[in-house]
Amino acid sequence: MKKAVFITAVFCLMLLIPTFMTSCSKGDDKEDEIASVKNEEIDIIEEIRPNETIQNEVEGDSDEDFAKGTPAKGKEIFAMNCTPCHGQDGTGGGPTAAALVPKPRNLTDESYVSTLSNEHLFKVISGGGLAVGKSAAMPAWSTSLSDEDIRDVVSYIRVDLCNCEFDGGN
Repeated sequence: MKKAVFITAVFCLMLLIPTFMTSCSKGDDKEDEIASVKNEEIDIIEEIRPNETIQNEVEGDSDEDFAKGTPAKGKEIFAMNCTPCHGQDGTGGGPTAAALVPKPRNLTDESYVSTLSNEHLFKVISGGGLAVGKSAAMPAWSTSLSDEDIRDVVSYIRVDLCNCEFDGGN
């Protein structure tokens, strides 16, 4: 568990270094760097299509299948991997959140989370923010979490954090 927290902290620091470096540059150099980073982000986002299926063994699953997990296991996984950014309570106020732009989502916000399908939650956890056309600050967890682990986290978000179901986007 300590190793996972350490790895998460190192990853978050890696996200902060470019922000710090950009803020330390001066004048036109700073504007050029910002423009360059924005253009790179746009290029990356354009390469990833939000409707593309993440390439793992979940293709063909129904939306309910993406939430077939164990909330108690999901809570443990969330505590080890997600709390640095989303906070222990899931409100987006973890210790690294202050340095992130955009800020991590408040996963307890029923009015927002209920608009997200279980498949969407699975994709953003598995493939990171870029997999759904969002921020690169949200890392992809598919290399360190199994599909079952991710389903457990989706269940934890649904049952314990937002206490909400997908409302079909209405």
